[in-house]
Amino acid sequence: MATFDVIIIGGGAAGLMAAFSVKKHHPDYAVAIFERSFALGRKILVSGAGRCNLTNRNLEDNPGQYYYTDDPEVVEQTFSNFSYRDILKFFHNQGILTYEEKKNAAGKIFPVTDQAKNVLAILLDHLQQLNIDIRLELEVNNLTETRQGFLVKTTAGDGKQYDHFA
Repeated sequence: MATFDVIIIGGGAAGLMAAFSVKKHHPDYAVAIFERSFALGRKILVSGAGRCNLTNRNLEDNPGQYYYTDDPEVVEQTFSNFSYRDILKFFHNQGILTYEEKKNAAGKIFPVTDQAKNVLAILLDHLQQLNIDIRLELEVNNLTETRQGFLVKTTAGDGKQYDHFA
């Protein structure tokens, strides 16, 4: 049975960012990402038509107006904790330089390489440097709260059942 302090279910953009955040605030935690497909960040590769739309300058002021929600306060609160500027700083700290696309004044921010695959490669390299355990083709079937934390039952691509503790 593998044991982790934090298990992140899903290796998309949000899952990767969650892993980075956990390691930033708790560098000593054992962190794992469980992804049911064969690769992390697959949707990143198609964002911005393969150019990787990282964020949007218009989120700097009143980001809640750009999301369809019954509760714009949640969006405002989220961006007060991790703002447009924080997003840019994160990518720049990873060595990903950016530019703002000027057509249509839409505020879209892209990497200067215009290559989503470069962005994903840098993010995956950073995960490796942080010793984040990546488990691919591992589908979570059940979560059970226990006295010790959570028991996470998974099925691997080979059909075998596995137990993990978080």
